[in-house]
Amino acid sequence: MIKKLPILYCALILLTTCFISCSKTNPGPPISGKLSGTIQTWDDKSTAIADKGGIIVTTEYPSVNTTTTDTSGKFSFDNLDFDKYDISFSKAGYGTYKIFSYAHNNNPAVAQTVNVIPLISFAKISTTAITNLVYLKANVNGVIGVSFQVTVSPNPTTLKRAFIRYFLSNSPSVSDTSYIVYTPPIGTSSTIATDGFTNDELTGYGFSKGQKIYIKAYGESLRSNDYDDPNLRKRVFPNLNPTTAAAISFVMQ
Repeated sequence: MIKKLPILYCALILLTTCFISCSKTNPGPPISGKLSGTIQTWDDKSTAIADKGGIIVTTEYPSVNTTTTDTSGKFSFDNLDFDKYDISFSKAGYGTYKIFSYAHNNNPAVAQTVNVIPLISFAKISTTAITNLVYLKANVNGVIGVSFQVTVSPNPTTLKRAFIRYFLSNSPSVSDTSYIVYTPPIGTSSTIATDGFTNDELTGYGFSKGQKIYIKAYGESLRSNDYDDPNLRKRVFPNLNPTTAAAISFVMQ
């Protein structure tokens, strides 16, 4: 004689079987995916470097993962948990570059589990040293302001120009980490170059007449790896040549 199971018990077995089966066929959205990118390397002038290998790429937060570029500059993290990452790029002789809170996300709308970081330009540390910086006069080409003379080494040429970045402040401790204003890289093909700022430029920077202003110069790479650091709340300049001259000062007329 066949014993019949209670209807409620049968329903429970059916529900459990369905749950197990559905779990196997619908495992849920992926929690990790591939993060990749390509790096183009440069010298401190304007020449691309063919060998792009050996660059260390590190996710520094929220978890530490490290990979290295191949000779074509390609890198990848194959199974990286989806999250927002702070990522650094470093190699001896180059300025360390960083990006913050890069969103490595799953996009279920297109079944996207691969994210590609846009092409990164990565340059060598500047070979230009500043050997002298002197104040000249309180005008620039006949316009009220300030002009000064900067001496660089080694001697630049028309094809191999030297690049200089200036930092301005109202403090004598002005530097690449203590500044109010910074300029873009400014090129010169002369060993001794004359440069300067008009009063209109200085006013645009936030300075005013009668104020004492300090200027410091550094050799810079044309394609600098500078970036905004949200933790330091300032822009960082990793390609600067640390060999430089003392800052100069003047009173804005």
